[in-house]
Amino acid sequence: MSTTTPAVSTPAPTSPVTTPVTTPPVSVQNTKMYGVVGSQLSRLKTDYAAGIRIRSLELAWDAAETGDDQWNTEYFATKKAELAADIAAGYKVDLNLGIQYPPQWLLAQPDTHFVDQHGTVYNNTQPGTNPLNPVFSQAVRNQQAAYIHHVFEALGSNFASVRLGFGYYGEIGYPPVAPGANSYWGFDAVATGQRPGLAHGLTPNPVPNWQAVTGESAVTPDEQLRARQLATWYLGALGNYQDWQIQTVRRDFAGRLLMLYPSFGMRPGQAEQAIQDGLRGRTSPEINGELQRGFDFAGLVNRLQDPKVSPYTTWLDADGTFVDDSSSNISMWSPVHYLAYLSAQHPLNLQVWGENTGANSRADLERCAQRAKQYHLGGMFWAFNEQLYDGRHASIDDVSQVVAY
Repeated sequence: MSTTTPAVSTPAPTSPVTTPVTTPPVSVQNTKMYGVVGSQLSRLKTDYAAGIRIRSLELAWDAAETGDDQWNTEYFATKKAELAADIAAGYKVDLNLGIQYPPQWLLAQPDTHFVDQHGTVYNNTQPGTNPLNPVFSQAVRNQQAAYIHHVFEALGSNFASVRLGFGYYGEIGYPPVAPGANSYWGFDAVATGQRPGLAHGLTPNPVPNWQAVTGESAVTPDEQLRARQLATWYLGALGNYQDWQIQTVRRDFAGRLLMLYPSFGMRPGQAEQAIQDGLRGRTSPEINGELQRGFDFAGLVNRLQDPKVSPYTTWLDADGTFVDDSSSNISMWSPVHYLAYLSAQHPLNLQVWGENTGANSRADLERCAQRAKQYHLGGMFWAFNEQLYDGRHASIDDVSQVVAY
């Protein structure tokens, strides 16, 4: 069962911020742990022989909790046996809680979905696309917390790492935006204060009747103020949810936490450009959905206060004409370069991890491994285990050759 999705192929900003910068030195926290996503028990021996040392144990919330506080004991027994087999074979184990697969009984409850400023309800039914709204709903967070605690009660805490993010395909962020929709997902009745139940630490949407500026007219001071109020509140709310995840998992697990950051990430000055234009959807991060989805890497990384939380890129293989890691233009850097830069600047000198997007070649594998070395990644996962054996992508033999450098 795959648990992540290829990162959004975000092109380079149309108005790049040309700020000459140099990545600060990163202390060598170079464990070079290699793992696989979508682990298959039948591959334990061959994966280990190739140099893989971490396997992902992947859960699905909807399979585990069949009703409110009703637990599938057979499912947990199967997962506990899988965990034991991985450990017996010499692996460390990474836990994917599978919160991106919410149970239907919870989805049917009121005020559990995101709503944008047009009244559109996000309700994607594809597995892993997670239509739940835990950013604004405390009730949804409470359900997530109960599930998380039960997982550790049932399986223990013998994990090398636990994945956080909990949104679309398990990554941190708001739902995707339909082309041209310019949707901001902060207008449900709870988020706007029309009904109680707002998540702890949040205030209601300060501009509940906001609509984007349209046309070509200049943005008025009032329109710019309202755009700033919305953007500041919206990005801050997602940061609050990130903080909550860390605090919640920390009640049961003291080890490495991997916060999954998808896509390219907004770069310095881009949010301000969008605000000054009234959030009308014309700037690069709006066109690409980066702002609407809350991919404020700098803001999110700067909030981290736990030295064992790792910023984790799910687009380690990013390449193309819009990526240049040697550039002095920070807007051209690959996601892992930018996250490494932010993490090295952080007072805790955070350890970055990452993975590829899937369906990748030998050349992609080599590029990912080189970046893991260059940016001192604590670990690198390869997505997906089954693709190493399908004869159409980078192979397990490629892994054995590349990870030995």
